[in-house]
Amino acid sequence: FRKYNKRVYCYYKKNNPIKEPIALSELWGLFVDYIEKNYPKYMAFITFEEQTRERTWITINQCFYYIAYRDIGYTKTAIAEFRKKHHATIIHSINNAKGYLNDEDPLFMEIYNETYKKYKKYVGIISEDTEV
Repeated sequence: FRKYNKRVYCYYKKNNPIKEPIALSELWGLFVDYIEKNYPKYMAFITFEEQTRERTWITINQCFYYIAYRDIGYTKTAIAEFRKKHHATIIHSINNAKGYLNDEDPLFMEIYNETYKKYKKYVGIISEDTEV
């Protein structure tokens, strides 16, 4: 899967403290690491060639779409192109993710908190003391 090299960058929201852009493939790589560690039975689906409708897998994808859209700032169309889905699927998934957050769904919150921490750690904030 790591051979997938589509690098699409986004325009960041003004209030986003992250200084460096992250490609969707890099963000998905963080999710792949999470899947490999916690849900290895879904490793067959990470290349998007095979599909399943199991709730855990759908929730992982919804979390990915939510972070990519709400926290990073990718457009729904860019996310849909990356995942080879229709943008309406992304809209529906993001709306479901909002509901999961409001209800504090245990499965969604586990996935969201774990992957969001990895994302923040992966990207980090550029130190002002760094020399170029």
